[in-house]
Amino acid sequence: GGGGGGSGGNFGRLQLWLGMDDGQKTPQFQAAEWPANMGPVRSRQLKHLQVLYTAEHMTLLFVPAAEGELPWGHVFRFSPTTQELEPLLTDVHHPSSGLAWQAIAGIEGAFVANRAVLDQGQNLDRAERRFNAQAEAASEDRAEDADSDEATGASGSGEGAGGEAENERYAVRTYISVNMGLAWQPLRAPLPSEGSAAARALPAECSKQGVSKNPCSLHLTRWTSASAAPGIILGVGNVGVRLSENPEHHSVFLSRDAGLTWKAVLEGPHMVTILGHGDALVAVPLRTPNKIFYSADGGVTWASTPLGSGDSAAAAEDGKSAAAVRGLFTHPSHTDLRGFVALGSDVSPSMTVTPLSLAGTLTAGSCKLPDDSSNVGSDFERWSPADALEDAHTSKRPVCLLGARTQYVRRKVGRLCRTGDVKPTPSDLRNDAPCECTAADWACDVGFHRASYTPKATCDPLDGIAQPNVSALCAATTEGHVLVTRGYVKSPGNRCSGGVDLSPRPEPCPGNTGLSGALKGLFERFKSIRITLCIVSIIGLIVLYHFKGPRPGGTCMMSAKLRRFGNHAKQDEFIEDDEEREFLLPGRNS
Repeated sequence: GGGGGGSGGNFGRLQLWLGMDDGQKTPQFQAAEWPANMGPVRSRQLKHLQVLYTAEHMTLLFVPAAEGELPWGHVFRFSPTTQELEPLLTDVHHPSSGLAWQAIAGIEGAFVANRAVLDQGQNLDRAERRFNAQAEAASEDRAEDADSDEATGASGSGEGAGGEAENERYAVRTYISVNMGLAWQPLRAPLPSEGSAAARALPAECSKQGVSKNPCSLHLTRWTSASAAPGIILGVGNVGVRLSENPEHHSVFLSRDAGLTWKAVLEGPHMVTILGHGDALVAVPLRTPNKIFYSADGGVTWASTPLGSGDSAAAAEDGKSAAAVRGLFTHPSHTDLRGFVALGSDVSPSMTVTPLSLAGTLTAGSCKLPDDSSNVGSDFERWSPADALEDAHTSKRPVCLLGARTQYVRRKVGRLCRTGDVKPTPSDLRNDAPCECTAADWACDVGFHRASYTPKATCDPLDGIAQPNVSALCAATTEGHVLVTRGYVKSPGNRCSGGVDLSPRPEPCPGNTGLSGALKGLFERFKSIRITLCIVSIIGLIVLYHFKGPRPGGTCMMSAKLRRFGNHAKQDEFIEDDEEREFLLPGRNS
């Protein structure tokens, strides 16, 4: 594809074309329509475009900011049911290490992402009413800083301090969506308990919840999940108003309900992964990787074992080598109990790859009764991402996501057994049942957006976008009513039915009823008849010209018969036609 709006200069040379393949016929591609209030899309942005997620009914795309030095971009949704790309999440953090966005593996429509928000003392969860407003504010700040440096005579030697101050202006915050990106909210901070890692890591700013515009929440610098272990997420970060830039402030956090609730499990920065269908949760200390920590009971208790063997283990033990974890690699399916740890140091460009294996450490037998999770003796349970949402309401009313109640089968907490020996397939782990529609099943219509990235945020009109005018809509039709959007549209792929209905509401058109409506209808019919007569006349002229026009092998010259009338003229025409054809016969000379 390639794509993008824009005019003048280097704009408009690269275009994005999108199409959906239903498997029945050749995909029909169309040029991407960007939001009207977005402005031109530059070629550089399109060259760095990323496809984040694809499904039967939609595709999510990331487009970096127009200015390359800005550490963010925007996520858009493309669906065949909409005419233009819809922004789902703005100002998504895009550091040099990679885009801070991930789908929660195995949970359809669930995503975790970081936003880089320019901190100007505002509510950091508030959404922009005008597209690229943050980029404009950042540009103004840079201009003010340049003027200030020029006035004070600041030299290049102060760039380090200036860069640090610049970083402090951006607050990186983590958000989660469980309905295909239609609504977002901050990660819920763990409840601190006496003596827990969360309590010790809780910053002083979190104790002033009643004063701060931005309540404390959990922010992650990295996280991992696995479809083989539904709902389990291991993340590394901190609790506070923003993600700390100091890795020493980070701890390891665990969620067993797809990111809806969390608890702190280990202190300090680590690399984390999931092994063996979630049978083992693994964390390798970032600065002292001489051993690994693992949990075989779903994060309840943690044990340690030496990392690797031989020279690699000695290198990790040797403090002089300043070994640090550079990467942690496992099979993409996360069904094996083995992996690799990459170790490196700041004094050498080389790295050492160390094997990681818990196959000999986890000696428990195979898990029992995976097909009968309701049995008390089974090592498995049925779990739904909506369970935590129901627990948050005193009514315990059923909660559905994407219009369905989805249940997964997974190993129970505390059961020391091997799921990998059972070898369950993805279809064995999931069961869906449709639900009634709720407000959460409705996305924002074109020209509307969520007012904030918080729970239950409404869809409000975007600045600079003209809203539907009932009078104009009625003037364009003869119907007795028109449909006017309420700002919502059924989210693509949603399977709900009945329940809450936020579809466009009918509005009456008084001018299209009674005598005035009859006259308008008559005029419209008369106008359509005139148009039809015009079309028929044009077709008749074309047929007439074709019938009396040039013969096969003739030229496109207009015959003289179209300029003469009467019987004598017709005879002259026939003669002239014969002479003309004789002149054009192959091999004949004039």
